[in-house]
Amino acid sequence: MIARALRRLLRPPAACIVVAVPAAEPAADVAGYDDPGMPPHVTVLWPFVRRVRGRDTAALARIAAEHDPFEFRLTAVREFPGGVTYLAPEPAERFVALTRAVVARWPHLQPYGGEFEDVIPHVTVRAGSPVDAEARARLEALLPITATAAQLAVLVPRRGRWRLAYTVPLGRVASSA
Repeated sequence: MIARALRRLLRPPAACIVVAVPAAEPAADVAGYDDPGMPPHVTVLWPFVRRVRGRDTAALARIAAEHDPFEFRLTAVREFPGGVTYLAPEPAERFVALTRAVVARWPHLQPYGGEFEDVIPHVTVRAGSPVDAEARARLEALLPITATAAQLAVLVPRRGRWRLAYTVPLGRVASSA
């Protein structure tokens, strides 16, 4: 029993698969987003594996190749219970499809550990406490934000901050002949 608890404590924290949304950085700044090393993003799957191996990279690349890049817009400021303020992407279905494809490959890994029944794509801009009315108005003034989902990024936690492990492009990459 003690050995199992110790192994659990010594396990590295889980990686995360995201679609980075650099265009949302001004909104994250306005809202006070604070997750060192993690860019504004739509989460595809967290928690992901604890140790990223070559077979994981290859499997994720195959999944990404089956999903073409797509444009989306962040169109609304919303909140989850518990003080999480986020920007809602449209269309959301393409993000849900990415999550479902990844979960189909790793069915033992469920979004947010299976804590929530529905996958709700979002770009978190503040967690822990809701934004005040002034910040919300400033966020709404930045919308809509147009962006392109062109790749999946895998980030791993190291020493209190997220580090980029690798990226894989969405869609089939044309080979040069």
